[in-house]
Amino acid sequence: AEQHDENPAIAILSTKNIDKIPKLSTFLTASPKFGIWSPMASVGFIKQWLTITSNNQEMKLNDPLIIASLNNSFSLPKGFLVTLDTNYRGKGSTQNVNLKDNQFVVNLGVTKSFLNDKLTVILKGHDIFQGNRNDVIVYSNKLHLSQTSKWDTRELEVTVRYKFNTNGSKYKGTGAGESEFNRL
Repeated sequence: AEQHDENPAIAILSTKNIDKIPKLSTFLTASPKFGIWSPMASVGFIKQWLTITSNNQEMKLNDPLIIASLNNSFSLPKGFLVTLDTNYRGKGSTQNVNLKDNQFVVNLGVTKSFLNDKLTVILKGHDIFQGNRNDVIVYSNKLHLSQTSKWDTRELEVTVRYKFNTNGSKYKGTGAGESEFNRL
């Protein structure tokens, strides 16, 4: 966001590239299996080193972002699969933005197959605790833009899949071109 030269009360919002942002990203992921439970855990951080000038003050936007997820699947009897996925993003800095709030999103799903796996029904609930939110400050040359957003991103998703022709082709690929090969 830049203020208009002739009228500073007017701000023009646009995208402007920053020459370079040194950044380090480190993540660790594990996906073991314990009986019916198959977790996949990931944790890491993104750290940038950025100094900008905003309102004639030098601003250091160097706070690391902590990111973690734990995605779980449970294989239950009678062909049920239950999934519980959690995603966390902590406070920190990214580009010229300071993220002031933690974000924690939980999704829950159930999958069941029928008719020898030809028919699959999936029921998923997304962001069931309404954890998807943003509280940010965007720093630019002469303007600090503060925005708080809390969306209702709760969603119920139903997917029905039917697999046609699951036997595949019966052609085995033998004998094709054999007479031509023998001729040579």
